[in-house]
Amino acid sequence: MSNDFEPENIGSDFIEEIYEEALTDETRFYHPVEVLGPNVVKTRSGRILLAIDTIDEYSEYIDFMFGQMRSFHDKSTKYMSFQEGFIDYMNGYWTKDVDTIMKLYALGIANGSIIPFGMSKNGVIITEKSPLVIPTLNTEDPKFDDWFENVYKKQYVLRKNIGREPHDD
Repeated sequence: MSNDFEPENIGSDFIEEIYEEALTDETRFYHPVEVLGPNVVKTRSGRILLAIDTIDEYSEYIDFMFGQMRSFHDKSTKYMSFQEGFIDYMNGYWTKDVDTIMKLYALGIANGSIIPFGMSKNGVIITEKSPLVIPTLNTEDPKFDDWFENVYKKQYVLRKNIGREPHDD
């Protein structure tokens, strides 16, 4: 965990900020991202180029936001449906905006929090969740302070320190 990390709740403004920075960052290396795999849509969904430096800079924040999703609190399955991403761990909708969720999914794919979405055998659009993303709490949650000090700081390991690479298509 980086020393200057300050947790951010999952939300459209912060997602937009990271996404726009990753699009406009003029570093030399970009990661091509396609949210919907070829078996989901008839025509390719289009590749987005996100700057690796920006994704790396915000990696812990991206993981932290994914960790607030209900699906990441459910460790009984390694998969998450496209629709489950809209729901936070308190079973409320943190957004209903498809543009926002697509941007978060793009950031998550570039970061390795999830892989591109595919179609399951029973017709559900799913992704695989990284087992390295730990369930996280909203900073407004009354349990947050104790959890952050006694759980998160002990469980979170910077993925780059354990050899994790962003997803390659």
